[in-house]
Amino acid sequence: MQLKNLELFILKAIVYLFIIFSLPYYAGVFLDSYLNIPKIFNYPINLLGLILVAAGLAIDYHSISTFLKAGKGTPFPWRPPKRLVATGPYRYTRNPIYVAYAIIMSGLAIFTNLPTVFIVAAVFMIGLHLGVVYWEEPQLEQRFGKSYLEYKIEVPFRARIVRAV
Repeated sequence: MQLKNLELFILKAIVYLFIIFSLPYYAGVFLDSYLNIPKIFNYPINLLGLILVAAGLAIDYHSISTFLKAGKGTPFPWRPPKRLVATGPYRYTRNPIYVAYAIIMSGLAIFTNLPTVFIVAAVFMIGLHLGVVYWEEPQLEQRFGKSYLEYKIEVPFRARIVRAV
């Protein structure tokens, strides 16, 4: 990848991640201050939020690194994978990055004691879900064909904790 392309890729990734994480969080912060919602996650309970954030970041890191290695591409739509990724966390859910996002946002809501972040994150997750179902999955079906259709049958949209042997 040439330097100019790398710089453009990094810039797009930063903007994408800003939209994914920051906008829903700050919308929750604004709503919380505007609506004056009572605080429910007081110290030391709010520290559990850090555990959720760490767990979400670990899942996110593992998902993205698996995506890069196995798929020979990125999770970003402008540089999609060359191969279908069905290993690592993708064995348990078709969308581990979105699962990680939900865990991270829940952890932030608990740690910062901002209950409205849950609401905004839930609305945002519904939007992501609709985007995946109506835009991303049809593209994956077209790109990977029968192998993706079989993968959809085998692996649930959301996480599955225990896998049948």
